[in-house]
Amino acid sequence: MNVITKQTRKESYEKIKLKKKCKLIYEQLESGEYTARELSKKMYNTKDEEGNRLLRTAERQETAPRLTELVNLDLVEVVKKKYDEESGCSVAVYKRKGEN
Repeated sequence: MNVITKQTRKESYEKIKLKKKCKLIYEQLESGEYTARELSKKMYNTKDEEGNRLLRTAERQETAPRLTELVNLDLVEVVKKKYDEESGCSVAVYKRKGEN
């Protein structure tokens, strides 16, 4: 990773410092591309260093509004559509901007 990418990633991260859930979601997107539902399930099943779950529930609503905020901040982008078995609809897949 080059120096400019590291700098812009740090600048982006600083933009979301005040919102804890946005920060957690942004950090989780470092590991790949996810739908809102996939991300909420992943975060619900992930524990912090104190053994607490990152989210209270695995519901899509835990992440969807924050993903929209991150898209509006130009930190996250929608990269494709994917069929969601639970809803029976096509849904957006998100990833961090600048990540390969």
